[in-house]
Amino acid sequence: MLRTGLITVALLMLIGRMATGADPEKPQEIAGVYAGEGSNGDGSAYRAIVVIQKYRDAFRVQWIFPSRSATVGLGILDGDKLAVSYYGPRPGIVLYKVDGTRLVGQWTLLGAGGMLSSETLTRIPADQVPENIPLEAPVEGSDLSL
Repeated sequence: MLRTGLITVALLMLIGRMATGADPEKPQEIAGVYAGEGSNGDGSAYRAIVVIQKYRDAFRVQWIFPSRSATVGLGILDGDKLAVSYYGPRPGIVLYKVDGTRLVGQWTLLGAGGMLSSETLTRIPADQVPENIPLEAPVEGSDLSL
């Protein structure tokens, strides 16, 4: 009886994956350009254009702010989680959950007293990406700097 139940559950899971096209072994495609919106530790809001590029087994992440200043980071995708260590005026870390065309995350940085802030990235369709966004891949052997 238990064996029949386990086989039934396994078959239902397999049929569900086939019906949705989900492949747990295939990494999610997250490279692209995103509109970023978030809140700072003091409650103030910010916006940025965020460029995510595949970099070998990792990802290069670049936040470009309206002032044209930028922050760059290096991330690792594990299932539906993207962890990014970044450096700008102060180093920090962000953890995103991939949710379709959005990445929803929390971040903190050195000097924030351990306070977490939030950020949501929403993919911009390729045909709507502003022309002045730097999309070139990092140079092989570079330190990922801008």
